[in-house]
Amino acid sequence: MKQRKNSSVYLKKSDYLKLINLLKVEFNSDAIRALEDEIDRAKIIADDSIGTDIVCIDSLVTFLDIDSEKEITVQLVMPADASIENSKISILSPIGSALIGLKKHGYIEWPMPTGKIRRMCITEVAHQNNGITQ
Repeated sequence: MKQRKNSSVYLKKSDYLKLINLLKVEFNSDAIRALEDEIDRAKIIADDSIGTDIVCIDSLVTFLDIDSEKEITVQLVMPADASIENSKISILSPIGSALIGLKKHGYIEWPMPTGKIRRMCITEVAHQNNGITQ
């Protein structure tokens, strides 16, 4: 199997500031370290310059789980808004921290807590503004 390189990460400035504040109040954990890694490799972009194809907080994201060949749609949210029943995943979940900042067609692989490597490719991104999908 050919190894692919993880795609670049882009954060809009308001998301970056939310995440930095979140890191100040959360306890040290694997989830925090994973999110810190993504923030560290991110390029910060002004909110009004961020592309509509980039995963942001509150985006609806469809991705292909490469190993299972299953397409999954979730909304990426802050921890307080997470709800598995409503397909709202926390930015602190392994998939959440992997998704943030990727572009449509972006690829990432990362280790799960079980030691398994998870691989996915973003197939669609829709932004949520005041309940309206863009």
